[in-house]
Amino acid sequence: MHLAAVVVNRGSYTITGVDARFSPDGQNLAPPRWRIRVSGFGRVPEQLRKEFDSRDETAARDILTPWDAGLRFEADAMEVRDLKSPYLLVRWTDRWGTRWEHKRGEVGQVRDDEPWTL
Repeated sequence: MHLAAVVVNRGSYTITGVDARFSPDGQNLAPPRWRIRVSGFGRVPEQLRKEFDSRDETAARDILTPWDAGLRFEADAMEVRDLKSPYLLVRWTDRWGTRWEHKRGEVGQVRDDEPWTL
């Protein structure tokens, strides 16, 4: 089984440095195994997308604009028996350079160099 989460930017401004950690049991943290960003670029008319190098979109893997579909994070495979109250921690930076963290339903400021904790 894999834990997965989708992060969506419902704000009015682009956020950067979007990252996540999984806690499968409320005691340990694990980084995502992989992430995929689904941009809003597909909604741009084909004539405007012509000759665009899609690798530029891949380079923006930790950025979410308000028009992007979102970021999907997935953890390594784990046994169902090891999942005890799993949850996700998410961090991002707003347009003013303030770093934020969502943890257990609460949002608060964190420092860039602050370690991930439960």
